[in-house]
Amino acid sequence: MNVVDFLKARIAEDEVRAAAYAAATGGSLFGKPKKGDRLVAQIPSPSRLIDECSAKRRIIGLYEAFGRSDEPGAAAGWGALGEVLKDLASVYEDHPDYQKV
Repeated sequence: MNVVDFLKARIAEDEVRAAAYAAATGGSLFGKPKKGDRLVAQIPSPSRLIDECSAKRRIIGLYEAFGRSDEPGAAAGWGALGEVLKDLASVYEDHPDYQKV
């Protein structure tokens, strides 16, 4: 599994967690959690998590675009963004697939 596939999978998992939180709060990303809701400890701010997932997807998109480009400087941008993706992936180091990145 490469870093892009790894990050896309973790982002999808984060989006599922945010959706579960929204369901636990009555369908709103800004609602109050139900008493005893364990998701609260996992997701301090579901709206922030959704925004973070979107930002990560945009960074991945830039990385993929640089990888397809023949423009001067694209290789340097692609390499730099590859390092950024590794940094983004590092927050998931406790995931069983992390070592395969």
